[in-house]
Parts: sequence; C-alpha cells; structure tokens
Amino acid sequence: MECIHYKVREDGRILSRAAYVVMGVTVDGYKEIHQAVFPKAEIQRCVIHMLRNSFKYVSYKDLKKFSSDFKAVYNALNEAAALSDWKA
Repeated sequence: MECIHYKVREDGRILSRAAYVVMGVTVDGYKEIHQAVFPKAEIQRCVIHMLRNSFKYVSYKDLKKFSSDFKAVYNALNEAAALSDWKA
C-alpha cells in the first residue's frame, strides 16, 4: 500500500489530500493495481508513524519518561488494557 499526497483547492483553500494505491503481485509474479474506491475506509498509521507523531509534542526533557509510559500503552492487548496501563 502506498500513499501519494496531493495539494488540492477546496473552498478557496489549498489542502493536502492523500490518495492510497493498493498493489498486489499475482502468483505469476505480475504486479496489479487494485482499482476500487472505499470512501468510508479508516486509515491507521503504523506504530512508528504514530510514535513519531506523538513524540513531536513532548518536551525533550520528558521524552524518555513519556516513551516508557507510551510503550506500555501501544503494546496493550486491547483498549481497556491500554487505558488501565495509561491511568496506572
């Protein structure tokens, strides 16, 4: 899965929009682009992108403690366990 960001004009403003392309490889080794539109699809960032995005809001002096606490949350089995770890 790849993502290409485009600048588009919308309501008089220029905004960044993402177009996702899903590519697969057939059993014969040929690449195929899967042509479909899924307007209600939810996109979840990978853990690395989630971490990088979260860390940019944390002061450098608090980064070590934050990353230690955050690790317990993103390694949790489910939301309830993550909330429990976060509140502890």
